[in-house]
Amino acid sequence: MVRWFGRAAIAATGLCLLATSVPAQVTDPTKLEQKCESTVGKTITKFVGSKSKCISKCFATARKTSGPYTGCKEPLYTDTATNACIKGSLKGAEAKAGAGIAKACAAMTSCPACYAAQSGGAAERCADASGGNAFVVDAESDVDAPFGPGTGFPSLIYCTENGGTTPSSAVAKCEDGVVKALVKFVGSKQKCFAKCYANFYKGSIPGGCDPSMPGGVSDPATVTCISDPLKGAAPKAVAAINKACPAGSVPTCYSGGFAGTFVNAVEAKVDQRTPQIACGSPSGAFVE
Repeated sequence: MVRWFGRAAIAATGLCLLATSVPAQVTDPTKLEQKCESTVGKTITKFVGSKSKCISKCFATARKTSGPYTGCKEPLYTDTATNACIKGSLKGAEAKAGAGIAKACAAMTSCPACYAAQSGGAAERCADASGGNAFVVDAESDVDAPFGPGTGFPSLIYCTENGGTTPSSAVAKCEDGVVKALVKFVGSKQKCFAKCYANFYKGSIPGGCDPSMPGGVSDPATVTCISDPLKGAAPKAVAAINKACPAGSVPTCYSGGFAGTFVNAVEAKVDQRTPQIACGSPSGAFVE
C-alpha cells in the first residue's frame, strides 16, 4: 500500500501527457458534436458515481457479517447484487452509461470525427449503447486499475477489508468518506471544465481549458475553480477527506498524506480522459 502511494504520486504528475496523442479536429465541433461531447463527459461522471455506490453498498453490507469481502473487489465484483448493480444488462451502471452516450452521439452528424479516430472507432464510441461502450470501458479501468494491475481504487480505499479485517465504525466511516469525497471531486472538476468550454464556444475566453497542453489549464477562472485554496474543487476534496478521517479513524494501511495522494490520483485520470472525450475542440475539454 505504501509503495502504491509513492507510485501514484509519480504517475499522477505525468498521466495527462498521455492524452496529447489524441487526434483533434481542425474546426470547432458543431452544436450536435458539442452535445455529444458534453453528454459523454456528464454521463461518465455519473457512471463513476453510480459504480462507486454499488461498491460502497457491497462493503457496507459485508461489514454486518464481518465479511467475506472478496465479492466487493474489482475487477469481477462476484457478489451477486453488486455484479447486477454494475453489470446488469438493463439497469446496471455500465448499461445505463452506454445507453446515455449512444442516445446523444449515435447519429454520425453528432459523432465527432476524432471519436472515429480513437480505438474502437465511432461504432464503439458513439453507437454502442451497451456497457461495452469504449468510453465506459475506459472509465471502468480508471476505477478498477488506474495505474495498472493491483491498483484498483476499491482495494486501495477499502484496504482494511481487502486485508480480510472488518474495520471499526470510525475506520469504516473514514473509508466511506474518502469514496464520497472523490466522487464529488470528479463531478466538481468536470463542471469546471464544462463551464470553461461553454465560455470558450461563446467567445467569452480565448481557450486554455486543456489539461494536456504544455503548462496545463491556463484559463484563470478554471484554475480558480479547480485549485483555489478555499473554494477550489481539489482543496475542498482534500479537506472533505481529512474531515471524514480524524485522528484515530485512519486505516493503518493508508500512508501519510493519503488525502492529497488520493485526490491527485483521481485528478490525473480526469485530466487524462478530458482531451479524449472533448477531442473535437481545438484544445479539448468538456463542454456544457
